[in-house]
Amino acid sequence: MSTVKKLIFCALFALVFILCAGFGVSAEHYSIDGFEIPIDVIVNGCIIKTPVDAYLETDNNTTYVPVRAIAQALGATVLWDDETKTATVSNGEKEVSFSIYDTENTAVLYLDTTFIPVRAVSEKLGYAVTWDDYYYQVWISAPDVTVPEEYIDYTYYNDEILIVAQVLHCECRYSSFDGKIAVANVITNRVASPLFPNNVFEVIYDRRYGSVQFTIAYNGKLDNTPTGECILAAKCALAGVVVAKDCLFYQAEKLTGSWMDKNREVAMCVGGNKFFY
Repeated sequence: MSTVKKLIFCALFALVFILCAGFGVSAEHYSIDGFEIPIDVIVNGCIIKTPVDAYLETDNNTTYVPVRAIAQALGATVLWDDETKTATVSNGEKEVSFSIYDTENTAVLYLDTTFIPVRAVSEKLGYAVTWDDYYYQVWISAPDVTVPEEYIDYTYYNDEILIVAQVLHCECRYSSFDGKIAVANVITNRVASPLFPNNVFEVIYDRRYGSVQFTIAYNGKLDNTPTGECILAAKCALAGVVVAKDCLFYQAEKLTGSWMDKNREVAMCVGGNKFFY
């Protein structure tokens, strides 16, 4: 083998090794029908704001989170060694390091951000961690930590997820996932519209104009335990996923001659429902 060929072979081998070591853990978000499911990391009851979304690595059921976001929320510091591609997290009493070359404490470089396994870093720092398989949330209990205000995400709360999911459970639990999100979009679109109340609960119970879009709010059916898919569809809509853009009304697709048919413009049909502007 010539010297040039040897150099090319060695370079290719090194590249393959780096890629395998650095990306041995995939950075695929958990999704349903192509819709990425938001994964929340919660410290002492506060959802943590992250510059890039946390994600669930389905091959090993591990949630990865941007290292600086979780460290700052836990009152810890991060030191990054660019030469060894290692992030060291310390809370003053304990520390743990993660590297893209480490098969045990593995870091992942994704979208120019370093991700680390949230359970591993939390437990190594001495905090208890639980996974909520219903809401797809990681809960961290850190009694000695006060989460700084600037790291708290107020996009949604679990009681909002629940009541939107309860609507979906009644109205469209057998619909496709995008059909569920579309119904949830009617709620979020109304919250954003000056024509309706500005919060989820008041929108669902709204009856100011003599008619009620969400009749289940008054017939007792809203008191239900929604399916996990309804919970996740509600989360998607509240997180900003849009299927039924600008739609404020909906009804069963098979219905005809209604007030909506006569007075509102049809936008789309999805999941067995017809949506109107």
